[in-house]
Amino acid sequence: MQDLAFILCYTEEDRKWEQIEALCSRLGCGARRLCAADIERRVGVLAGMKAGELQGVQEKRKAPAVYHQAEILVFVAFSEEKLDLFLRAYRQTGIAPIPLKAVLTPHNCSWSVYELTQELMREHIAMMERRNTDESDRGSR
Repeated sequence: MQDLAFILCYTEEDRKWEQIEALCSRLGCGARRLCAADIERRVGVLAGMKAGELQGVQEKRKAPAVYHQAEILVFVAFSEEKLDLFLRAYRQTGIAPIPLKAVLTPHNCSWSVYELTQELMREHIAMMERRNTDESDRGSR
């Protein structure tokens, strides 16, 4: 796997991709744009790992025949400081948000982009439900 911090990104918006790519260049990290054909590829392989380096390789869940891939950012080889710097600069630059974000880990590197996206969507929905519950609890006091 590469030592350089870089991002795997899926977006259909050319302008957003150009903004993300420019931000990565400015911050000294790389960027790779994923395409629809990458949806069922393993995230670790897309990040440059060899298949033998993937832990816990299991049978991949296939994406449904009619599936629209959500936007996603996957951070590869980012230190905590570099990740914080990137996220702060992303907001300050005014790039439209991508709510699904992940850091490549030994746990998720063997997942397909589809599987990672599904997990992030579940987590995002659960977080939004907790936030809504917390807000309604505060409002009823």
